[in-house]
Amino acid sequence: MYIVASIAFMAGFEGIRPDRWDMIGAGLALAGAAIVFFGPRAV
Repeated sequence: MYIVASIAFMAGFEGIRPDRWDMIGAGLALAGAAIVFFGPRAV
């Protein structure tokens, strides 16, 4: 959630349009978070 909020803040309040590298970095971070969140758990 923090990653999406920071990209939205950058675009909405600072007026800076996210470039390709911002979106790639955010995508990688979200993919990593998804692996941690949805990965199998040892019981």
